[in-house]
Amino acid sequence: MSRGRRSRSRSARGRSPINKNRSRSPMNDRKRSRSPLNRPGPRSPPNRPRAANPPRNRSGPRNRSGPRNRSGPGNRNGHRSPVNRNGNRSPVHRGNRSPPRRSRSPNRTTAPSAAYKNSKGLTTKVIDITHADTALVLGRHGKSKVKIATASGAESMSVDGLKVTATGTPEAVERAIKYAKFLMAQRHGPVTVSNDNHNNGDLTLLDVPNDAVGFVTGRNGNFLRTIEDEWSVLMFFAEFEIKNKDGQTETKGGKRGSPIEVLAIFGSDRRNRRGAELKILSAIETKVPGWYKEREKEILDRDKEGDEWKSGTMEFEDDHQLSFALGKQGATRRKLEAASGCLLQYVGSHAIFTGTKHQRKTLRQYMKWLFAQLDGPVDVPDAAERDDCTMLKIPQACVGYITGARRAALSTIELDFGCLMFFTGNKMEKRDYEMLAIFGSESARKGAELKVKSSVEAKAQGYYSNFLKENKDDWDKPGFSTDILHLVNNDVGYVLGKGGATRVKLANACGCHLQYIGEHALIAGELPARGKCRDYIKWLLDQRTGKIDVDHRNRDDILEVDVPEQCVGWVTGRQGVELRKIEEMTKTFCFLATDPKENRERLLVCGMTEGSKLEEVGRLGAQKLVEDLIREKRDIDAGRISYNGRRGGGRGDSRGRGYAPPRHRPDSRRRGNQPPPRRRMDSRGRPGGRFPGGRY
Repeated sequence: MSRGRRSRSRSARGRSPINKNRSRSPMNDRKRSRSPLNRPGPRSPPNRPRAANPPRNRSGPRNRSGPRNRSGPGNRNGHRSPVNRNGNRSPVHRGNRSPPRRSRSPNRTTAPSAAYKNSKGLTTKVIDITHADTALVLGRHGKSKVKIATASGAESMSVDGLKVTATGTPEAVERAIKYAKFLMAQRHGPVTVSNDNHNNGDLTLLDVPNDAVGFVTGRNGNFLRTIEDEWSVLMFFAEFEIKNKDGQTETKGGKRGSPIEVLAIFGSDRRNRRGAELKILSAIETKVPGWYKEREKEILDRDKEGDEWKSGTMEFEDDHQLSFALGKQGATRRKLEAASGCLLQYVGSHAIFTGTKHQRKTLRQYMKWLFAQLDGPVDVPDAAERDDCTMLKIPQACVGYITGARRAALSTIELDFGCLMFFTGNKMEKRDYEMLAIFGSESARKGAELKVKSSVEAKAQGYYSNFLKENKDDWDKPGFSTDILHLVNNDVGYVLGKGGATRVKLANACGCHLQYIGEHALIAGELPARGKCRDYIKWLLDQRTGKIDVDHRNRDDILEVDVPEQCVGWVTGRQGVELRKIEEMTKTFCFLATDPKENRERLLVCGMTEGSKLEEVGRLGAQKLVEDLIREKRDIDAGRISYNGRRGGGRGDSRGRGYAPPRHRPDSRRRGNQPPPRRRMDSRGRPGGRFPGGRY
């Protein structure tokens, strides 16, 4: 068969005539819309008149050569929308379309009100930028804008058109504007930094050998960006201007062939800058062994403030000791750092720790106990006198259950609450219990203690609950304390939730520790947090009987969000799925309640953290997500977007702006028109790698 005949046969098969008696049901419309030929194509150029729509012949084959009519009252393909049960015509939801996507435009931010700024002593500064600079300040999904605000300590930062607005204290606003200008300057080449003009107590300069620059930067700058997010700082390679002995200005780094590049670390918090610096040093030492030892004094004396804030060091005896102190994927190092409150990083065979005198002393003691476990059981004779230790009795039958396989369960609790835990005493003694030592801050120790008690109670019922009773008289006790609330047996499962999800939600929203032991709820935290947690539990239990009345006036932990009646079901989702997602993302507690004075229903967002619309966590972050859902529902009702009847599945950016400049920061080291050198295989030994020096 010739080529032309094959072509005609294929065309004939695809253009079968339409039956005159064919039903015009919505299902038939949906079937026709699945054809790729029936999808809306690109619009005609504005300077070219559109061809007239050809008449539709229902008795013959459909004509697909002419343009489709987009001006009909129904959907965008020109088909007439079916009539629904109420007699109205609604857009047909195409089965071949993805779920509607919630707009997450980083430009849509709400600036703080004037009253709020006056009460906090805040100020605002606005600068003009170009269109090319907008992408650099915003970053991908608005991350650079948020990063600048957190690094500078500003209250908020917004980009509206070609204007950048920073709000916060005068010092924080100046830092935010300075950081934004640094990002914009990277578009024109290397940035020049000097101590005289740019160091206002927020700058740390670190020398990086040229052989380790690509290693420290990572692919597309991912390693630097990860450290920025972890420590709330801003980092880039720059040219550093210094004055020589003759008083002349010289430039350090930034030149082609220079053996050293200068990494600038900006941030309002000295501790965060130091943490980022030590992380970079660990990566450098992995690539260039001996680099730290050559500059040890300079590194240890940086940001030194007497004996109250300084750095110390300790050298490991061998690789086995280093591996034990590091732990699986750096877990042991992280728990030592969290329990002592002292910055800790391993650079080669050295442990560098920075903090106050008390923090450094505490860290040394913890590491001594850690290494003592290699030789056998550890005893803490002064446990009763220590203010950072809690001793807990564990029944012998539950020791293995609490410890877990290869200590996995105990390590998880340590990482969750930021504490150090191990069993003490001689294993040869015959006892029906063992003593578990918990080290860390008061809040961390109490959270770990309640978690262990709850786990033991699940294994040995009554071991702790038999001695618990409601302490209502102590609920008004100021400071950090523990409230015991008695619950009815069938209430425990409801406030616990599937897999403990409801318990975690309430604990995150009120900012305290919450565990259930038997028929009691144990609430540990400060006085305001404990009171809010009891209120949240009461409101949660009241929802089982129907709508509840809540007066949120004179409360600083509740945000009211007006939800139109036609959008209530869309915001909550089927069986409350959408609302649960918002709660999990923003760490809040959300529910619909009736205003007792105005007799109207509204959505209440409860949480200790206010946050902002730039951040995901907090009441304002939850409000933004709810407003996005309301806007999405209105767009669907107005026919601006279609919906296929399924929720979820990852709403992305559906703005369809066409071309936009890339929203990632350029390489701050790239000079000229030559491409960067090809990187060698990554051997950093990050999580799961072989080399401990650069791992987390």
